[in-house]
Amino acid sequence: MSEIEHEHITKEMLERYFDTTQTGVVSRIFLHLLAVCPECRKTGGMILAAYEAGAIGAQFSLVDVDLFESRIRAKDLWEALEPLPFEEALRHICGGGEYVTWGLAERLSKESRAAGPKDASRAVDLALLAVEVAKRLAEWQPCEKEWLFELRAYAYAHLASAYRISGDMREAEKAQRQADEWWRQGAESMGDTLGYEPEILSLKASLRKDQRRFDEALALIDEVVGIYLAGDPETQDFHMAGRAFVLKAKIFEEMGNLEGAVALLREASPLIDPEREPRLLLCIQHNLLDYLANLGRPEEARAMLPRVWKLSREIGNELDIVRLTWTEG
Repeated sequence: MSEIEHEHITKEMLERYFDTTQTGVVSRIFLHLLAVCPECRKTGGMILAAYEAGAIGAQFSLVDVDLFESRIRAKDLWEALEPLPFEEALRHICGGGEYVTWGLAERLSKESRAAGPKDASRAVDLALLAVEVAKRLAEWQPCEKEWLFELRAYAYAHLASAYRISGDMREAEKAQRQADEWWRQGAESMGDTLGYEPEILSLKASLRKDQRRFDEALALIDEVVGIYLAGDPETQDFHMAGRAFVLKAKIFEEMGNLEGAVALLREASPLIDPEREPRLLLCIQHNLLDYLANLGRPEEARAMLPRVWKLSREIGNELDIVRLTWTEG
């Protein structure tokens, strides 16, 4: 047996690998080696995990892998912070160390958005924590400063959204201005490197809707749809485009254009992937039923009732049942 058969990937080899630009062929051979050799996988297993998860392609950088690892490890950090009161969680973050990570800033932002419909105060607290983490990250932890600026924009956009939901429109606007400024500093030279832009724009559109700045809100949503439907069909995200149409319909509702809202919801419905977001399909059907009833089109609304009741019982909550009972009445 030759000596080379006992030589496995070391940390030094990984450093040299990432210090040079590799061709796609070399990268594939490297990934193959990680897949077939358990010893090599002990050192470079995170790279293989990122590839298998679709987080990186055949050609990748150390930053790509570090971001993936940070997002994976954010789950454990979130589980440690979740039960803590805000002040204690903030102390953990202000202490630096393990809690100041890219993945945790993203995770706290997402958890803030998820908490919003149920607990606006909690949403604000989580977004404030996300902003604190993003502010404490330094350049090359693990990305260059322009990427870091975009992360800060992402966190501030979620803070603006949380303040909007809580009814504090003054603080929402202040946070939105911070998000806009950080985004300008990052995207001006880098573009939407991290894919944050459509979500940031959607959150801003919701704020403009609640501020009754409808023209701005509609322009933002049209920009979001354009991003999701850009390129060839393989890269288009029809589900997220449908999600944007739902928000646009809500803006039309606020403007008193229920006919336009109905048309948008009917356009959105076939775009939605119920496996990705089952509740969104219920929201579309429920809103459509409500709009038809308010437009004086009871026969169309009545025909929808059995399906909406079925969805409400399967994936809805108690409030959904109450709302549907009211609409039916």
